[in-house]
Amino acid sequence: MITAKEKYYELKKQTDKCFQGVRDPIHDYVTELEQELAKLKESQTQKSIIKLCNRMDKAEAEKHIFYQAAKLKEIMEGWDEGK
Repeated sequence: MITAKEKYYELKKQTDKCFQGVRDPIHDYVTELEQELAKLKESQTQKSIIKLCNRMDKAEAEKHIFYQAAKLKEIMEGWDEGK
């Protein structure tokens, strides 16, 4: 009489034979897809960083314009007081 354990190993051996030629290509394909996914995630992170840097540059430029406007206002108020 065949035990469940023996039956399991017999079926496993048969299954391994069936998938022997397929397992490596599938594994390679999955590995390739995982690498592409990692590259896409890195690319997305880099795009997010670039967008953030652009927003910071824009904010710095607006800050500079604001300070120039504040100085001009200060000068104009002093000029109006001098009249």
